[in-house]
Order: sequence, then C-alpha cells, then structure tokens
Amino acid sequence: MPDNSLGYVVVTFNQASHQPGLPMAADLHSDLEDAVNARDWEREETVKVGRNERHVVAEVFEVREDEIAPTIERERAQWAKLVAKSHA
Repeated sequence: MPDNSLGYVVVTFNQASHQPGLPMAADLHSDLEDAVNARDWEREETVKVGRNERHVVAEVFEVREDEIAPTIERERAQWAKLVAKSHA
C-alpha cells in the first residue's frame, strides 16, 4: 500500500440509480484480500434478496489540503473566467 493509503472499502452501486454509496458503518479493511472477501459476501447477500447491485473494492487515500490547494485555486480561476464570460 502507498504511504497515504488508509485501506480498502466495499462500494455498492445502487441497482436503480447506479450511484455509488457506502453503508454508514462501512468497514475499512487494511488488507486487500479481506476487502475482496467482504465484497464477495455482499454480492452473495444481494443475490439472496433478489437485487442486482454491483459491489467493487476501492482503495481509500488520505488527501492533504496542501496537496490539493493548487488544484482548487486553478478550478476557482477557471470558474471565475466562465462566470465573467457569461455576464459579458
């Protein structure tokens, strides 16, 4: 795992909306194999109740504000340009 990796979670994609979601009490797995086993269990339980939701394993990373600040500032500048252009 990279230094800023916090672990793995199982993400569920809703059957109707296809939107990703995490249960309120989602487990954070420190081991990929544990997360894959949890995903497989979720799939089995979903099938048992007749739903067709999709489950994937995702790695969770810590993101420090100082790492993303340049990106945020760049996005703000682009939005400011678009707003100014729309009002011209």
